[in-house]
Amino acid sequence: MSIKDGCSTSFWTDNWVDNGESLLDLACEDGPEIDSKTAVAEFGTSSGEWNIPKHCSCLLEDVVLQVLGIQPPRVDSREDIMTWGSENDGHFRVRSAYEIRKWEVDRDADID
Repeated sequence: MSIKDGCSTSFWTDNWVDNGESLLDLACEDGPEIDSKTAVAEFGTSSGEWNIPKHCSCLLEDVVLQVLGIQPPRVDSREDIMTWGSENDGHFRVRSAYEIRKWEVDRDADID
C-alpha cells in the first residue's frame, strides 16, 4: 500500500512498510494490546507528522525508523493506493510474479 490519507490502510495488518511483513508480526510481544483495525491515519498528528510516542510503545526501534522513513498520512490527500511491491513503479506485471514464483520453487527444491 502507498499511504496518502492513511484511512483505508490498516496500520497493523496491511503490508505498507517495505519489510515484507505486517507490523503486527513485528510488534513487541510485551507491548500494549493492539487493535488490528486501527488505520494508519490514526498514527499521524493533525500537523501532518508521525505520532512517535505511539509507535515506540508497540514497535522495536528499527521498525519505528522504517515507519518514520515513510511520508506520514495527510488528511488533505487522496485515498491510499494498492501497489505491486516487486516493481519499482508499483504496477503489477506477470513477469515479476513469475520470477517470484520461480524463485520460490527453486528455493523449495534446494531444501529437499
